[in-house]
Amino acid sequence: MSDIAEIPVDEQERPLPPPPRPVRSALTDGPILRTLLGLAWPNVIALSAGTCVVIAETSYIGRLGVEALAAMALVFPTVILTMTMSGGAMGGAVASAIAARSVPAIASARARSPRMRC
Repeated sequence: MSDIAEIPVDEQERPLPPPPRPVRSALTDGPILRTLLGLAWPNVIALSAGTCVVIAETSYIGRLGVEALAAMALVFPTVILTMTMSGGAMGGAVASAIAARSVPAIASARARSPRMRC
């Protein structure tokens, strides 16, 4: 056996091109802090805007009187529950859309793989 490595060649004895570089994902291979901040800033802005709206509404209703402010305090948990449920529904819709797009690709790859055939 020789210690010299053979260069892979094609049918016409030309050297094969080097294998493609692996695809890097910024989500899994990038710096953690930058990735987290990049993903979090839209949520921070949305939650800050929602907080500003709640403060403005409370200030406005507080000027209407004590009864109006008490009514707002009574209804507030229901409003927050509704907002939370709608946010969860949006997240569920996004997650199901992502799953619906990835499942056919996974099934297609399994169908093409000779090892995965039953």
